[in-house]
Amino acid sequence: MFICGSVALYYLTSEGGKHLTEAVNESEKASVLNKNLTEIMKQVNITTDSLFENVNKCNDSIEENQQGLTSVTRSIQDISKAVEDSAVAVNNVSNYVSDSSQLINETYSISKEVEKEFRATYETILVGSKEADEVMQHLVIMRNSIHSAVLPLQSFRKKSWGRFF
Repeated sequence: MFICGSVALYYLTSEGGKHLTEAVNESEKASVLNKNLTEIMKQVNITTDSLFENVNKCNDSIEENQQGLTSVTRSIQDISKAVEDSAVAVNNVSNYVSDSSQLINETYSISKEVEKEFRATYETILVGSKEADEVMQHLVIMRNSIHSAVLPLQSFRKKSWGRFF
């Protein structure tokens, strides 16, 4: 009986040792995997921080561009008003010089040339204003797209940091 007990004890010790060795190996593998996962999370956090920095720079650039476009639009409006005022002034000059037929003819031909130039300038300004409006709309769309792309990353970042800290 002692021999049976000894054999059973030897068998259990041998099998227990194997299982213990396997458990230690699995524990070491899990430790390595956990270390690798921690490193990956650090890299994800670094990449996320870099992305946020780039997004902030883009937002700053978009705001600067919007301010510039606003200034351009104001300038175009001022030029348009000046063109209108100049057209009125040309008509006034034409009325003032109507006393002399020679001066009227010269003034008339000059005013027609100036009027053509003003119309061409006005059309150019109008086209530029429309293009500025289109650019402004594109910038708003870009800002909204960037913002919608950043929201999930911010949420992920908050959730990720909550698990590790």
